[in-house]
Amino acid sequence: MAKQEDRRLFFVAMTRAKKELMITRPA
Repeated sequence: MAKQEDRRLFFVAMTRAKKELMITRPA
């Protein structure tokens, strides 16, 4: 189990989700 890898993947997923939110939701 590579905890570092999991944390990195989680960070990438969060960043992607945040970017999608900013795109879909008008400011």
